[in-house]
Amino acid sequence: MKIWKRNKSGLVLPVVAAIALCLALLGLGVLQLGFGSRLMSTRTMGGVSARAAADAGVTRALYEMNALFDSASGWGSPLPPDVVDQPLNNSNATYSYRILPRTSEPYLYVQPLTGETIRYRVIESTGELGTQQKTVYATIGIRNLFDYGLIVTDTIDLKSDTLVDGYDTNLGPYTDPPDYTNSHNYIRIGTTSIADNAIWLHQNTQVTGDILAGIGGDIYEVIEETPAGGSITGPWYNLPEPWYFQPIIIPEEPFIPASSIGESTPWDGTGSYRIPEVVTGETTYFQFDNIDVPTGRRLIFLGPVVIVVNQNLELDNAANLFVGEPDATMPNYGLSSSVTIYLNGNLLVRNGGNINNLSRIPLNFQLFGTGTNPGGEDWEIRNSGDYYGIYYGPNANIRTYAVAEFFGAVSGHEFILFNGGRLHYDRALSNIIGYDTGFGIDRLWEKSEFVVATGP
Repeated sequence: MKIWKRNKSGLVLPVVAAIALCLALLGLGVLQLGFGSRLMSTRTMGGVSARAAADAGVTRALYEMNALFDSASGWGSPLPPDVVDQPLNNSNATYSYRILPRTSEPYLYVQPLTGETIRYRVIESTGELGTQQKTVYATIGIRNLFDYGLIVTDTIDLKSDTLVDGYDTNLGPYTDPPDYTNSHNYIRIGTTSIADNAIWLHQNTQVTGDILAGIGGDIYEVIEETPAGGSITGPWYNLPEPWYFQPIIIPEEPFIPASSIGESTPWDGTGSYRIPEVVTGETTYFQFDNIDVPTGRRLIFLGPVVIVVNQNLELDNAANLFVGEPDATMPNYGLSSSVTIYLNGNLLVRNGGNINNLSRIPLNFQLFGTGTNPGGEDWEIRNSGDYYGIYYGPNANIRTYAVAEFFGAVSGHEFILFNGGRLHYDRALSNIIGYDTGFGIDRLWEKSEFVVATGP
């Protein structure tokens, strides 16, 4: 027993050594795991910081491009210089960017299905932190005041049996069914609101295009469709970028002051009043306190005319506003007249009244709301008829109470299209250089290799 106990006690040291070795190996493994995790975390955070720097480079490049943007020059606007190793605020990361191409002409891409030529530039931005590097590309397009056929800050309410689609005046007049050669084209309608039911689609509503909700809103809460539904060809999604309603700037021209047009106006034997009386071919500028066309009278605008209305514009029962001379026997007869109205108050078209743009070119009638109180202006059309023009009132409640048919583009605070109404967006309006507002991002992605020929 003594011998056995002596041999047994001699085994303690090797066992303790083995246990110590196991613990040492386990500790080393834990340390190695912690070190690896920390190293991976450092690399991940470095990659995140590098990507954040690259995104910051895109944002800075876009800002610099818009700072140099000139609506008259469009794609020919000056480009900012390349930036190298610009430090990112509150970070050790840096970014570099350049605008492609450096020439005055942008890249061109032809849509294979529509044949439409799309112009675009590319921002290439690289962010770096230590050994981490991320490169981001963004295709840039020009934004226009009329990129959307219908855009509001609050509510869109499309009643039963309404139709919203697009066409292109460059291809001729809108074509009615069954000839769809220049109708039922793509349109985008949307609201900047994220409130529930901001867009309401009633029974048998037809929208040939996309429907957009405000940024951050739940599209299935913002957009409400009656169970009977309708025909919506495009997807529902959020606005891809903030949409800003541009402020209305009245031209700095010498406007001819006048009081008002109304009952006391000297209407001629046909019940008409022409502005101006003689067409010179030059743009004339007038300013009125009010315009109220009495029952059965006709207000006729000849040649290019720009008007400021300080208060309201009203057309009484069976009163008509004409853009162009409606009487073929008159010496100024023609369809080339145009009028731009800056309206600070309300618009009211009563039963039987109408706004007649004889050219049927939406660009020839432009109505801009200059009020600054959201929802503070009411534009009401209570008569059916064809309304060719641009209706841009960011703070206006635009409502129809008859089977009205709009051709052009509509922007407002609220838009209600009553039963059987139609809105046909003229896609040609988005190409008017004078209404370009700046550059925006069409696509953003991270890629190791960029090939220009792939298109936007």
